[in-house]
Amino acid sequence: MARYQYPNPLDLLFFAGEHATKRAGLPGVHVHLHLELRGRVDVEGLRRALLALYRVYPAAGARRELDIRTGRPRWRLDGPPPDMRRVVRLHALTPPTDDQLQHDVEALFAAALDTVRLPPVQFHVFRGLPAGDVVVVRWPHALTDGRGAFLLLEELVRLYDETPDPATLTSAGDERRDDFARMLADYPLWRRVRMMLELHHPPQAHRGEVLHLAQTPAATDPGPMHYLRRHLTPEQTAQVGANMRRIAGASPSGDYLRACGLHALHAVMPKPVPPHALYTAMSLLDNRRRQGPAVCWNLTSALPITVPTDAAGDAAELTRLIHRQTIAHVRARTGLRYYAAFSLLMHPPTAYVAAVLRATMLAGRRQTSGLMLAGTPSLRLDFIGPFSRPLPRFCGAELHNYYGYSTLLPEPGFALHVNLTHQRLNVSGVCFEARVPARTLAALMDRFIATLLDA
Repeated sequence: MARYQYPNPLDLLFFAGEHATKRAGLPGVHVHLHLELRGRVDVEGLRRALLALYRVYPAAGARRELDIRTGRPRWRLDGPPPDMRRVVRLHALTPPTDDQLQHDVEALFAAALDTVRLPPVQFHVFRGLPAGDVVVVRWPHALTDGRGAFLLLEELVRLYDETPDPATLTSAGDERRDDFARMLADYPLWRRVRMMLELHHPPQAHRGEVLHLAQTPAATDPGPMHYLRRHLTPEQTAQVGANMRRIAGASPSGDYLRACGLHALHAVMPKPVPPHALYTAMSLLDNRRRQGPAVCWNLTSALPITVPTDAAGDAAELTRLIHRQTIAHVRARTGLRYYAAFSLLMHPPTAYVAAVLRATMLAGRRQTSGLMLAGTPSLRLDFIGPFSRPLPRFCGAELHNYYGYSTLLPEPGFALHVNLTHQRLNVSGVCFEARVPARTLAALMDRFIATLLDA
């Protein structure tokens, strides 16, 4: 097994964002996944399965450290075994209510994630609700995205169920993947510079003032983060699927979801909306090679989408606009151009990049339609599909539902996260109270769900 896992430039960008947000007094860039169980999870069995997981995917049990030669972070894979009582922590809900769970999880959400002394994937078991435990899985975005975390959890469940002898387990080789480098192997320095410059002219981009829901200037202290949840029934989820097929056809589901999100955003935006203005979003494309699971690598392209406010009243028209721009990005290889830019911009020490990001973040700079490399979309909406196979149980307990969300930057001050299980659609919202109040986010989420059901 390798001794270190070296992050790719996109991972390094998340490391820089982690450093920048912590220096700004925020908890960093990390992700939460909630597993709602029926009954009690086998805590000791979960810990044993995790130790086995570390042998298959060593980065899940790694520690973060700095390379003294480059000043860049890396994952050390051969550290001592961790204290599993700190990796899987048990919390008693007092009183055992949903309100107390919300309070305790929001406190956890606002806490920094220690990846220097502990492995990056950490579990918190909240016990006391009548239905059963709620397991919160936390990990830094610099390690992996939601899809990578899903693959880790699927492997964790397999190891729990099969209880193999750890001595027989070997690494799946994830730490040796070089997907990012392979994509740019045929592009010398001069071509990468040219590719980065061409990002100033996104294909089919509209021009105009970009609108945002937060109306106040970005503050150094944006207030506490809150999260909200909405769970659709299986019947409602089937209705959303039927609407999506009718309107979007063969278009990616993410295009339709972002169209409905922008439609809802337009409905709750303070009036009057300026004429000839724009809403922006990001279309996400997974670039992992399919020759095997790639867990601990961020390889998703965020492709900029711009739509005029005049079209925001029609979800079907928005879907077509977003799909056309997504196809134009694919043909123009915009994702590869972003990767070329990251390979150049992340060459300096990560601390230097973090300082630039922090200055930009605290200044509250918003994007324009002409410079899309480092901007803030009007709507951040992340979508992830179900586990690759149904998981009826998780470490000894029935898995009833699961949903996730991640931490925020002061701009745009809120985000929507949509996940599809094998039975239902869930919508999670996160906001900074001083930027986008929880009541505003709740109104946006309710309008979004109404659009999904009625489009």
